[in-house]
Amino acid sequence: MRIIGYNDPRKLNELKEWNELKEYHHFCISQTLVQGLSREYGRNEFKVLTTIDKLIKKFYREWSNNPENDVNHFLDIRRYIEMIEDNKLRKAFIENRMEVYNSIRFLLECDITSSELKKEGLSKEKIEFIKIYEKIEKNPNWVEIKELDSKTMYSLKESIKEIIIDEIENETVNKRGNIKDELSTIVDEVGKEFHLLTDESKSEYIDELISTLDKKILKIKNERGKIYKRLRAKLDLYKEVLIDFDEKTINKVIFHGVHQFTPIMLKLINYLEKNNIEVIFLINYDENFNRLYSTWDNVYKWTNCKIEKYRVNYKYDSLKIAKNYAAIIEGDFEKLEEDNSVVINKFDNYTEMSNYVSKVYSKARETLKGEFNGTSVLANMTEQFYSVDGTNINDILRVYFPEQFEQKHFLAYPVGQLILAIYNLWDENKNQIIMKEGIIRECLATNIWTTKNILYSPLEIFEMIKVYFSDLEDHNIDEYISRIDKLKSRINKINSINNNSKKNDYKRFGFYRLNIEEIEFFKNIILEIKYIITALMGDGKETNMINHYKSLLLLLSEKINESNDDSIKKEIKFVQEIKERLDNLDSRRNESIAAIKETLYFYLAQNKCEDTSNWIVRDFNQIDGGVLLADPNAKERNSKDKKPIYHFMEVSDNDMKGKSKTNLSWPLDEEFINKDNNKILKIISNCKKEYKNYLRFALFYALFYIGEIDIKISYVENKNDNLKEELYYILKLLNLKEENKIILEDMNFKDIKKNIKSKITISENLISNLDILNYNFCEERFLYESLIEGEGSFNEEFLINQYLKIFIGINLFKNFNKENLESRIKWIVPYANKTLLNDIEFAAIEKCKYFESYGRIDLDYEYIIKNYIFAKFTEEDIIESLLKYKKSKKTVNQILDYLNGENYIGRKNISDKCLYCKYRSICAGR
Repeated sequence: MRIIGYNDPRKLNELKEWNELKEYHHFCISQTLVQGLSREYGRNEFKVLTTIDKLIKKFYREWSNNPENDVNHFLDIRRYIEMIEDNKLRKAFIENRMEVYNSIRFLLECDITSSELKKEGLSKEKIEFIKIYEKIEKNPNWVEIKELDSKTMYSLKESIKEIIIDEIENETVNKRGNIKDELSTIVDEVGKEFHLLTDESKSEYIDELISTLDKKILKIKNERGKIYKRLRAKLDLYKEVLIDFDEKTINKVIFHGVHQFTPIMLKLINYLEKNNIEVIFLINYDENFNRLYSTWDNVYKWTNCKIEKYRVNYKYDSLKIAKNYAAIIEGDFEKLEEDNSVVINKFDNYTEMSNYVSKVYSKARETLKGEFNGTSVLANMTEQFYSVDGTNINDILRVYFPEQFEQKHFLAYPVGQLILAIYNLWDENKNQIIMKEGIIRECLATNIWTTKNILYSPLEIFEMIKVYFSDLEDHNIDEYISRIDKLKSRINKINSINNNSKKNDYKRFGFYRLNIEEIEFFKNIILEIKYIITALMGDGKETNMINHYKSLLLLLSEKINESNDDSIKKEIKFVQEIKERLDNLDSRRNESIAAIKETLYFYLAQNKCEDTSNWIVRDFNQIDGGVLLADPNAKERNSKDKKPIYHFMEVSDNDMKGKSKTNLSWPLDEEFINKDNNKILKIISNCKKEYKNYLRFALFYALFYIGEIDIKISYVENKNDNLKEELYYILKLLNLKEENKIILEDMNFKDIKKNIKSKITISENLISNLDILNYNFCEERFLYESLIEGEGSFNEEFLINQYLKIFIGINLFKNFNKENLESRIKWIVPYANKTLLNDIEFAAIEKCKYFESYGRIDLDYEYIIKNYIFAKFTEEDIIESLLKYKKSKKTVNQILDYLNGENYIGRKNISDKCLYCKYRSICAGR
């Protein structure tokens, strides 16, 4: 075992042993580092260049890349959890079952037995965990981990060979859009079967591809010709590596950039050493910065090897901020220089941060033509983003740009949400379909429901009528269907009213605004959901897992195929992908519905081989590759060729502690595990302790080696309600200027001018009293009600109840009839309980008394309170009465000017106007 430290990542090829080292197989800590090394030195400088993770997934596939086996393990753990007698304890384990699953895998990978776990003074959770772990140790389903140490050299070679073959197929088949379709004939004939060919046939196949490329290269000298040349060089390399691969000896391998060792990685290293394969670690190391690089000394102590340090002269100047940052850490304060070139940007929250990143990504995507290619989009971004921990921000971005993340979580698909919702509506204890508002919404979000000529989508209809069913939360679906029939009957009754004014009063309730066809449409969807769940769940007893899943996919496929929506194609493909994955599961298992639901979620949520280099915001542990992807001499080039800005995000004091990636899974902690008796655990524990120092180093590495490239640094101030994040303390010591928000650099607002060539001609007769009121009330209200929707309705329960009090109060005053008031209210809002009925009745009577005190209701006043709840709004010294707005020439002209692009001239906003506005849930101006 050796550790070689180099001080310049761009001069690896100047190491005295490089000609020998480059001949060995190179495995990197991240895919970004693979890309960086390929860019800096050329892919052909290395025979094998891939990630350590890919090697582990190939070589230890039985354990590390076997989702079907993971399902069996998950079910074992779930079954043991179900055996816990203490209800409270069992609930805690159910809520943390994924943590328990990860903890058990961690202990097994560390070769820690249950006897090595602490037994005295434990909590109930830890005692129960030990019981589960003891059962796992005896379970034959978990024997794979014990067999990993006995794998053969043949298996190792086959694994490396498969990685090379995967790379060939990726170049010639999966991403052949880069070379258009010139090779399609050859590729379509044998490309997809490449991994099945003999070595001799593979060689012939590659020769045929090379010959075809040579012909193209002779004819084409443009950019496409360069692509052909690069591909041809790669194919030459692949051929050289694959020929007689089995006869070649592997005596050394190179591991790049490893700081955070994992149990499975240490198992691999131990295997290689036992089989006389020397592991050589290549790391960046500059002894001029002892404190910064001491973290590497600490994490490699276990090897008992001295780091061999090689120095070359730097070929570029580092940023001042990098030198100042290092001077603070090293204590060389006399080396500090004044630097105003970097400004710290502060995002208020993740939403603001994701909006900023989204704009940069979207612009990069829009400027690229042809078939979508995630790698090309990232390379085309004007800013390259690296975060201390990109998990949270990428989870948000994944929702908006799922195609960028390739291995998508199944909940990114509407039909994936529907699948989960189907199970969540089923009550296993009652064997019934129980309605829940949030889950119904998920069912309706997918576009598999045939809309025919219906104006509103299923989700829009639901948002208008959900209050009508608010008392049926956790009730049986048949009660829900019965309430739909009641709503239909009420709408029929209201539609038969001859007095349009009275009819419109009812139509202000969102649930009475819909027509019969829309209610029938909604009812049919609920009936279809009932049919799917009933057919799927049967009698609710244990059932064969695979047969159950096949029934689910068949029912969904039937429904999807009925839809004529073009956007449903992705859903069809997704369902087919699920079917193909589920075919690999054990068909003999019978499980409860609850177990089947949890297993499906667990199985489909697994990302088998997610390439984090395709993340829009990469982690700090990918910075080593990111530096090599940057151009250190960018500022020497003309502005047209200027390289992107590098933006380092979430650099707060709390984030730089790295706690999110150093905690053990529940219920493990260092006190529970005796690390002193286990070498692997000692190494892991030391790595976790050093992670915050690694993050400190990673930021230095980025700033120091990035070269003369513009950079940005930012952090998120509000991540939770209890803590305001602050800038990383070392950067704070540099007295850098902070800004509260970031504006895209290419947006010059001073140059934005309104250029209206011709005004729209609008007749002032088209402007109604409601338009006058809306315009003076609020710009957004005018936009939604006067320009988009027409007279709207109240859809939120709070506003419906406020309007109902006015509605009943006016009717009491006009009709002088207070008999059977409760039943009359109940007719309008059947969801109302006794408390609500009493509240509405009391408030309506009080309003009636108010009207009686005046002796009449002014028509303008009545119209205003029916639409705005109140006729007057006050806030501190501001009083705004809607009654004063009459149809005047001045106001009409203001509206006409506004419609022709002039600035809005309205009233000063009062917060209560938003509180009682019927558009408050959708208003973009709130």
